[in-house]
Amino acid sequence: MRMAIVPPFSIYSNQTWGDSVNRALVVLFFAVAGCFAQSTSSISGAVTDSSGAVIPGAAVTVMNEETGVVNRQTTTDSGLFSFPALPVGAYIVTAEMKGFKTERRTRNVLVVNTPLTVDVSLEVGSATDIVNVEANAEALQVEDATVGNVISQKAIADLPLNGRNPMNLLVLEPGVVQRSANSQGS
Repeated sequence: MRMAIVPPFSIYSNQTWGDSVNRALVVLFFAVAGCFAQSTSSISGAVTDSSGAVIPGAAVTVMNEETGVVNRQTTTDSGLFSFPALPVGAYIVTAEMKGFKTERRTRNVLVVNTPLTVDVSLEVGSATDIVNVEANAEALQVEDATVGNVISQKAIADLPLNGRNPMNLLVLEPGVVQRSANSQGS
């Protein structure tokens, strides 16, 4: 019995070399584009003592409360820290330095493209003493004038959307005004 060897890209194949390259490029494009569409934000802040003096070299840790993923770094000579490109979620921020009490701040909610500032003030004491601070107040964003908000899936499912148009959700954002197409104004 004699077998014929058919090359993968020949007249016997339903696919040409160009079709295969085009498909590979499309898959590569969407894979790369997916990498840039991440839901991230950042946490930054300063570590100071009770008098307001900066504490360089303090160990700062952020832990995602849902996943348990931990990121660590030390403060700069100016007492600053920054954790860029963190996935959204609730975080625990812990700061510690020898000669000071450890401070742990919980429930720091990070939302998409909204940087969060968590300033920590350490008290003089033993490092085994832990000061827990629960973040209940809404964090005020003072870095820029952008307006943004995250609308939960429950709110989307529970709201009566006329015609199921997601653009109607924009009116839930503070500062957004809905006008008709023929209206005049500034």
